[in-house]
Amino acid sequence: MEDKNIRIFSVVMNVINLIVAVVILNNNIIENRTMFLVAFSALIIIYFINIKKFSKKPSKEGNILGVINTLIILFIVFLDSTGVSIVLILVSVGTSILNKSTKVGLSLALTNYIVYMLVLILKHEALNLYNISIITINFTFACVLTIAVKYELNEKTKAQLISKELEERTSELERAYERLQDLYEDKEEIIVLKERNRIAGEIHDTVGHILTTVTIQLEASKRLIKKDPDLALEKLNSAQQQVKTGLSDIRKSVRSLKDGEHLLDFADILKTFVEEVKKNNELDIEYDLAAMPKLDKKIENIIYRALQEGITNGIRHGKSNRFKINLNHENNTIQFTLQDWGQGFDKFKPGFGINNMKSKVEGVGGKFNIESKINTGVTIKIEIPIVEEN
Repeated sequence: MEDKNIRIFSVVMNVINLIVAVVILNNNIIENRTMFLVAFSALIIIYFINIKKFSKKPSKEGNILGVINTLIILFIVFLDSTGVSIVLILVSVGTSILNKSTKVGLSLALTNYIVYMLVLILKHEALNLYNISIITINFTFACVLTIAVKYELNEKTKAQLISKELEERTSELERAYERLQDLYEDKEEIIVLKERNRIAGEIHDTVGHILTTVTIQLEASKRLIKKDPDLALEKLNSAQQQVKTGLSDIRKSVRSLKDGEHLLDFADILKTFVEEVKKNNELDIEYDLAAMPKLDKKIENIIYRALQEGITNGIRHGKSNRFKINLNHENNTIQFTLQDWGQGFDKFKPGFGINNMKSKVEGVGGKFNIESKINTGVTIKIEIPIVEEN
């Protein structure tokens, strides 16, 4: 498990090795310096080979180089008369724990500890209780420190990955909402266009029927006006009534065409939106959306935006994937409820979206309420007096 942070820490540890190398070269007998130089050169070569070829994908060759690296360090320890070389083996132990699993790293640390003691015995070092205690404490401290650093680095990396994933998911969700909005606008235009074509056809049929009927009655009146004036007058009155009825039907159709933007049922629009959100974001959304009277467009927009904002906040801030939506009307009041099962909160600090939603609801004489507790999700409740479409 190696990332940028672990690489940086490994470089720091190898800088420590370089300092130790300088100390050892300056404080040992001249006869051993050549062997020290060769050993340290081999360590540098092994380090760069490991970094270049085996740092990301540990392999058998990488493990062999690791063993050779340890043997060279033990050789330096054997020749060193200053005692500073213990730092090399402690750094090696730390690097092993850092770049391998903790279990494997600790196993290598224990092996190095035992071999180090054997090397000291071969050097005829005096291993009394004090020296053994100091060496044991050094190894233990190196292991504990490296494990702690590794844990912190891994946690930092995980936090960065989670933050990046959350940003990407939020960005995807916002793009999905934009696409949905465009889709709904296009769908509304298509349905309105079809409805207008249907109404235009009705006008055509109505006008054609009226004109045909009136023409026949006028022709009959012309023929009867001398022979039977009363019947001719009756035909004329019938034609006049046909014209009035036809004009009334045409006016209704023209009004429908003029108000074509309101032909869609509001509850159906919300259902379509919810289904698209469920499909595109893999959410569990339960909903009960009752048919609404023809509402003022401003009120429809408030409820629609409240639904969007509530789901967005539930996903982005509450980390929720489950929602429940209810919309009904009774006692001349619209009642809208949106509940999620996210993280929730104890102290509520409304952002721009919630403040804007609350302001709009209260601007049309409605009531806005938001309830939550930690780990119980959030519930948004809106009540608005019904204002029918003019």
